Amino acid sequence: MPTHSDKIHERLIGTPIARDIEWGEFEVFWEGIADEVEHEKNDRLVVKLHGHREVFHRPRDGRVPIAEIERARRLLATPTLEVSTARLLVVTVDAHRSQIIDFDMTAKTVSVKHELPAPHLSSHNLRAAERRGVRTPDDVLLHDFDDIAIQLRLVAEERPFVVVGHGDSDSAIANGFVDRLRVKHPDLFANILAVVKTDLSAATDSDLKALALGAL
Repeated sequence: MPTHSDKIHERLIGTPIARDIEWGEFEVFWEGIADEVEHEKNDRLVVKLHGHREVFHRPRDGRVPIAEIERARRLLATPTLEVSTARLLVVTVDAHRSQIIDFDMTAKTVSVKHELPAPHLSSHNLRAAERRGVRTPDDVLLHDFDDIAIQLRLVAEERPFVVVGHGDSDSAIANGFVDRLRVKHPDLFANILAVVKTDLSAATDSDLKALALGAL
């Protein structure tokens, strides 16, 4: 006999798209099948499945909107993401520094470290943005995220990676970067294995490696 979770699954992938799935049963469904579920601030539901990560937003009326169901369908359709045991890619993002770190798991040293422009709203960045025709701080931040994404695409070459943000105070930077990937760079977003936080000002390469491994 089909379980309630089976019925929700059928409604999520069925045609036409269901418009009457309650948020509560949507949450319970993911808690039953996902590898990991996190309830974050601002009514964000973070779901990790098959090595992929998706963020859903709680609707005000309690019914799961079509856009969220379409994201759920894509997540359910994703194959298991194979993670290399020999290499680990880590992206650090905060208001002062951004890096792409390629760890060689068979060695004690970092394979390659790429320093990136920091996504912060300095007066220099604002002046540079004005020359590009960008006016608001939010636009500057989005352009910085896009610049990081371009470099990440060149370095990662479709490899999965872990995003590391700074503590609680600057965690909005990392969350904003992840949201930008979801909206503007879905191919990169699909390769996010985990999003974690630490004190980046004090973290060593060994700390970052251990933190990323622990999140897998």
